Amino acid sequence: MHRVVVMFVLALRSLVGSVAGTVCSEDASCHASGGTHQCTRTEDATTLLQAANQINRPAVVQIQKAKVPAGLKKELKPGDINKSNIIYIKVPKTGSSTASGIVRNIAAHHNLTGAFIYRGWPSEQGEPGIWADHGALDAADYGPDYVQTRGPGIFYADNYPDWNAVQALKSPTFMWTMIRDPVERARSLIYWGEVHFMYLTPMTKYLQLFSMAGDEQFRYIRHSAEATVHEVVNTYGLIGVLERYDDSLVVLAATLKVPLSELLYLRAKDTSTGYKDENGRNQHKKPPFSEEPKAVQHYLNTDFREKQKHDYELYDLVNKTLDAKIAEMKLEPAIRAFKSLLANAQKECYVPGTDKKIIEDTVKCYVRDFGCNYECFNKFDDIGRQMCTWC
Repeated sequence: MHRVVVMFVLALRSLVGSVAGTVCSEDASCHASGGTHQCTRTEDATTLLQAANQINRPAVVQIQKAKVPAGLKKELKPGDINKSNIIYIKVPKTGSSTASGIVRNIAAHHNLTGAFIYRGWPSEQGEPGIWADHGALDAADYGPDYVQTRGPGIFYADNYPDWNAVQALKSPTFMWTMIRDPVERARSLIYWGEVHFMYLTPMTKYLQLFSMAGDEQFRYIRHSAEATVHEVVNTYGLIGVLERYDDSLVVLAATLKVPLSELLYLRAKDTSTGYKDENGRNQHKKPPFSEEPKAVQHYLNTDFREKQKHDYELYDLVNKTLDAKIAEMKLEPAIRAFKSLLANAQKECYVPGTDKKIIEDTVKCYVRDFGCNYECFNKFDDIGRQMCTWC
């Protein structure tokens, strides 16, 4: 997969050279074989657009109506979690590694299979169990062309997750996921990729963003190419929002009827402060939106928003649904209590040295960087059970 993306980046660099001349970083000067020459700056929106127009645009996603599939469990009673599957659709760059660790922690507390398994489908590992790994719910919806250009987290050799496989599970099943503001998710994705593939100049940022397919999150979590936004939201027991992470987790705990202590976490990754990748290399720090080149800001505020039309519709509806659940379940006091508990737990369970060494090499994690230092967080189980009004 890395090889495919590297080829894509090299093609972009070649394209940039032929369309806009030499590309430089903001404060650099360029050197040719015959000496030093003046750089051509590429922040101008017209120049960037001319370059981007030479890339094949992703196909427009056609949305049609479909019936909402039945059979998934949305409301659980106390104790139901002990005999239910949890399917978490792990959308890349939505706080998904942290959420994967939370699902695994719930599994470990309720004897569900899969807590310590990277990719194991519940019916193969033994139901009831969990799924908390990357993979589009209807991967065929993306098509081979998309995978070759954007790649990460869509298809896997085991063909999981899969909507038909979800429906075939014998135990009651709860399905949920997390999404994110489309612009911030897109920016996070390119900064995550920088350390692996390329140095980000204004031109390469623009071209990376331009090459992204439309409605990436909606397409990733929908169960059918014909599903509407409302039908997708109604299919899930919960869709959380990264920008409201802790609020979303409290709704999850109240829905699953589990103590808030089972949802305590350390962040697996954080591009706002910089972090180590899986090979121990420093990731680039994602700057504020206001510090992006003006042409990039303009694109993200205009054409990008139009391309992500259904992602924004999804994001708006999910936020409204989250508001309604919090109000209906009267969760504001629980949200305040969880944030206080989380702050104390994160202070006690902080792992020093992770700025120099990847966290999974320092403390126990369920898998990779999912659910790290869970043994420390387990110390809060008693207080979590005492706090739980819905258990």
